[in-house]
Amino acid sequence: MEKLITFKNNENDIVNKIKNQGICVIKNYVNREKLNNIEQEFDTILDIYKNHLDPNYEPNRNLRTNINTDVINKTNNTNIYLLYTNELIVNISKKILGNFKYDSVFIHHDFKNIRTNNTYPHFDYARKLKFYLCVNDMNITNGCFKAFPNKMKLVEEKRKINRRNNIFTPGHKLYNGTEIKLKELTPIECDAGDLIIFDTNCIHAGGDNFEEGKYRKVIRLHLSQR
Repeated sequence: MEKLITFKNNENDIVNKIKNQGICVIKNYVNREKLNNIEQEFDTILDIYKNHLDPNYEPNRNLRTNINTDVINKTNNTNIYLLYTNELIVNISKKILGNFKYDSVFIHHDFKNIRTNNTYPHFDYARKLKFYLCVNDMNITNGCFKAFPNKMKLVEEKRKINRRNNIFTPGHKLYNGTEIKLKELTPIECDAGDLIIFDTNCIHAGGDNFEEGKYRKVIRLHLSQR
């Protein structure tokens, strides 16, 4: 985990970690004062748009939107917008993806593991760059993200064979012939305000454990190549 950590004033290190490891963690990407403002916007948005939440993720509260919709880009919701449109994010994205476009933004408040393909070790069949702001502390007790760094070449080989067979669990209908157990992945435990950036060519899995009363708040951005 330590080798994945970097800081927002070291753009070259961020890019190198993503290119070589597939993932990095920017510590204290958002300071405490700004994070408080972001969390207020987070809670307000989920309350205002409660009738638009994805029913497939209940009881978790998951809203899918876009960086340029009124949900985020309006006068009283500027912190989340600036979170992912600043010069650092743009420069990193250009160096990793080249020409890129903003896809979805997910604002989600999770209490429970919802068993989907996301919870198996996998790579995304559509390559993206994802940014994952931890609004609260995240660890193995409240569904922290997991990754298997430094396996980019393996994924590139699997993509050439069949990018749809993107799961590393025997018996799954999308199993690609190479087994990787969930326990082999590294829990990406972070403090509130940390930002996880990962290339979806990095083998990863969604959080699989929530102790009673625990939750996570995440703002997640997806970018793709034009």
